[in-house]
Amino acid sequence: MSLLDAYEAALQHDPIYRSALHENEAGQQAEIIGRASLLPSLTVTHAQNKNSGTLDTGTGTQPLNFDGQVSTLTLRQPLFNLEAIAGYQQGKARADSSRAKFLGHGQQLLVRVVEAYVETLLAQDRVRIAETELAALEELKRVNERMLQKGEGTTTDVLETQSKHALAQAKIIEAKDELEIAQLKLEALIGQKITQLVRLDDTFSSHTIQNPDGYDTWQALALEQNAELVTQRHNVVSGKEEIKKNHAGHLPRVDLVASLQKNKRGSFVTQGLDAEFGTIGIEVNMPIYSGGRVNALTTQAVANHARAEAELDAATDKVLVELRKQYNLRTLHGQSQFQVRLMI
Repeated sequence: MSLLDAYEAALQHDPIYRSALHENEAGQQAEIIGRASLLPSLTVTHAQNKNSGTLDTGTGTQPLNFDGQVSTLTLRQPLFNLEAIAGYQQGKARADSSRAKFLGHGQQLLVRVVEAYVETLLAQDRVRIAETELAALEELKRVNERMLQKGEGTTTDVLETQSKHALAQAKIIEAKDELEIAQLKLEALIGQKITQLVRLDDTFSSHTIQNPDGYDTWQALALEQNAELVTQRHNVVSGKEEIKKNHAGHLPRVDLVASLQKNKRGSFVTQGLDAEFGTIGIEVNMPIYSGGRVNALTTQAVANHARAEAELDAATDKVLVELRKQYNLRTLHGQSQFQVRLMI
């Protein structure tokens, strides 16, 4: 299995990435759900009933017993609804937030696969080194024992070699444990048992990030493109639209309403008669008092928006601190580019 094979397998199996994939799929529906409130709705209702009563004719009463059917087709189109408009904008922000968050998970997966792959290769090398060292000490141990038997060696040399041999055996056990843990970590990512990994070529390296302008350019890129910061900025926008949506609970809603009704002996007025009615008009709903619910929801939304802004500030500080750390490591020691790429 090569590094690319491992990454492709992780895309299909890794539980964290699959969870993020489905979370993004669900998040993309937020925009569609919000837009639906601005589009017309069409409903059909049908009722069948049995009616009984009496009619006072002035000279007496007569029974009224009949079966009725009423079918209604209703079309409603919002004309003025600030709550729906804010809900649509909020849905767009949530969809964008899910998209940015998913992008961040994809970048994190790449880093986790590379780290697990390289750690496994390194653990394999440590096992081979430990086995080679043990084999060398076993040979040295036999040489020292033969020399001691011939009177050319010393007991101290034999004991010292035996001590080193015991330590080498312990190192092999430790190295094999580390290899097993590294393999389990990689297997958990890719969902397959590892039999053999392709060794990285001696010339393997990540492409160097070209940055002629120094740290300031990286900082600007991180602030603009970092997946965590982009996600949090969309959350701030979503919180702002939530304020507008809740505040709109004080405002009127205007709808265009059209209906077509077919009444088959469906009421006492039309009993014994079939009738069809068509209506079209404007409906205005004006909220007056809701027990303080609208004010409470608006205040809650304001607080949540302020929290989202504070979380954005905290995330920005965290990213910039880590970016400075990775930049300094790269400048001083030529560290890998993966973490820096994840920042920007």
